[in-house]
Amino acid sequence: MMITDGSPDRNHQEVVLDLIRRSESSGGEIIGLGIEARAVEKLFPKYTVIDRLSELKSSLFLLVHGWLVY
Repeated sequence: MMITDGSPDRNHQEVVLDLIRRSESSGGEIIGLGIEARAVEKLFPKYTVIDRLSELKSSLFLLVHGWLVY
């Protein structure tokens, strides 16, 4: 599991990208979830962005549902 705010500072962006690549190469499925942070679009191959914290529960449910059903 990788948890990030989706907007790493300049010194850590390459570290996050490397972790994503290594996770994917070992079979991990990676999805970025940004909360008012569009930087996830540039970092994660699959992502979603929400604008309000109240959307978090339903967004997480949809992401997990996609993993379990498909």
